[in-house]
Amino acid sequence: MIFDERGIYTLSTRGATGFAADGRRRFVHKMREANSIPGFSDEGLLYSGGKDRNMYVYKLDSRPRTVPRSKYYGPEPPGNYGMGNPPPSPWASDTQRFNQLEQDRVLAMIEEAINSGQIGELEPAFVAYMMEMIGFFLNTPQASQVRPLVMINRRVDLLRLLGKVGSRETIPFLARIFDRDREPVIKTASAEAIGSIGVDPHGTIFESFRFFLAANNPNRDPQLLMSATSCIAAICRFSGPPISGDGLMLLRFFSNLTWAPTSIRNQIRNEVDALYREELDRVIQ
Repeated sequence: MIFDERGIYTLSTRGATGFAADGRRRFVHKMREANSIPGFSDEGLLYSGGKDRNMYVYKLDSRPRTVPRSKYYGPEPPGNYGMGNPPPSPWASDTQRFNQLEQDRVLAMIEEAINSGQIGELEPAFVAYMMEMIGFFLNTPQASQVRPLVMINRRVDLLRLLGKVGSRETIPFLARIFDRDREPVIKTASAEAIGSIGVDPHGTIFESFRFFLAANNPNRDPQLLMSATSCIAAICRFSGPPISGDGLMLLRFFSNLTWAPTSIRNQIRNEVDALYREELDRVIQ
């Protein structure tokens, strides 16, 4: 069942039904049994994978969805704090910003403010600085991989602090770092930061983690796999259903990866069993 400003829709392998907000039934659509629950688009299209291995598309609703909505958490908040795309930090034009001693000084200042709970009005500036330093390579394709402007250990520290800030608005940035950075240590730190925040409103990080399941995956790193597992488990526990259902499914795939050591697969299965014991596979009634 899904809902938005257009109404309420129930989807099953045998069809779909649409209701208005006041409960009136708007349409009923029956079809051949599908392989899985169909998908309903923002344009009112129903996509169904048939048991004959064909994709079927049906136009059920002429009302397009207009209110932004996250995958798991309903309509987007009417406002935000600007943490996802903050203005340039006060250090953006500082010619010494990549100096190691200057990085030490600013990092110590940010860490003290966060740990003491006194980040306050400086939060946008600090978050902007951390994003600029962590993702220095994103807008600079020619950035050196051999002599990076910000060393790996410094970026790991900044990712840890960004996770401590705890803003859901930084999740897309962290997912982008996970996708784009080549260093397994940075990927690991990104996953841990997302786990610390505990949400994945757009499902971006779950999609990013699916690269572990690719047959040609070049990053077969057991430690990175465990970090992703811990991140998924943290999101499942913090957010609960329905996001935990997708998380459990992904972890079950992880537990059967043939390239992962047996000890790692056993740890993942133990995590899956723990989440089931906590009944995170069940929809809240």
